[in-house]
Amino acid sequence: MGIGLPISFDPAQRVIQTANVFGQTDIPLIEDRLNLTAGIKLLDNTYAHGQWLPTFRLLWTPNEKQSIWASAIRSLRLPSRFEREGTQTYRDGAEFIRRIANPLLLAETLWAFETGYKHQLSSNLSVDIAGFFNNYNNSEGEVDVKDLRTSSTILFADQKAHIYGFEVFGTWHLMNRFRLMPSYSYLFMHLHTPSVHQVESGEDPKHQFTFRAQYDVMRNVEADAFFRYIDKLPGLQVGDYKTLDLRLAWRPRGNLEFSLIGQNLLQSHHLEYTPEVVQTMPVQMQRGVFGKITWRF
Repeated sequence: MGIGLPISFDPAQRVIQTANVFGQTDIPLIEDRLNLTAGIKLLDNTYAHGQWLPTFRLLWTPNEKQSIWASAIRSLRLPSRFEREGTQTYRDGAEFIRRIANPLLLAETLWAFETGYKHQLSSNLSVDIAGFFNNYNNSEGEVDVKDLRTSSTILFADQKAHIYGFEVFGTWHLMNRFRLMPSYSYLFMHLHTPSVHQVESGEDPKHQFTFRAQYDVMRNVEADAFFRYIDKLPGLQVGDYKTLDLRLAWRPRGNLEFSLIGQNLLQSHHLEYTPEVVQTMPVQMQRGVFGKITWRF
């Protein structure tokens, strides 16, 4: 990645205003069995005026051990000030590239559809399965503009994206003090651009696996372990990684906790993401061990 240089804005100052109103209601369709939650939000922003954002959630509980749910949500991502009014010059190897904002950039809109199923298989074992489909419009991309004097990239927002996947999550209480919680998720994305019908973005991990273990050593002492594997991001030149977090906590009183925490213990450092829009230096996640005191009042 290149080394970022100062960013400029035109105009140099801008007052950005945001206002929203939200309402929600619960509608019992079948008492103690089928429930609908409906909501609506009106959002008005300097960069996006009069946006209606509805929400619908349906929950069906055929019995005490099973539940099925579905939802449909409209949301949006407002463009940042840099995306609408900023310019940055950065170095990529021996070449200097100028990234130019687009004052006509639209808010990215999303229709998100989800469904899930939960089953309490026994008193100490449960499984959750969820699937989703996300439909994005006005997704952001870049166009390269080159001439003899300089190279530039201009932001545009006429991409469409379809993202779908699923997640499986389990909870197993081996005994009163010991709990295991594995999970796996799969994600796939298709980008639709004017020049390319379908391309894979490579900016989100296809596969993620996590495994959490919790053990109550004593009445007021607990130990946690959290392992995770995150797949590679080829579009951002980020490799896959595995890491482990450990935690040991002691609660001498109900509102006071002392804990010792180790993070990213399997390697000295690793890269999780690289910046896209504003070019800054990527940050490596470092191995760390620290203590923490929590006082709740």
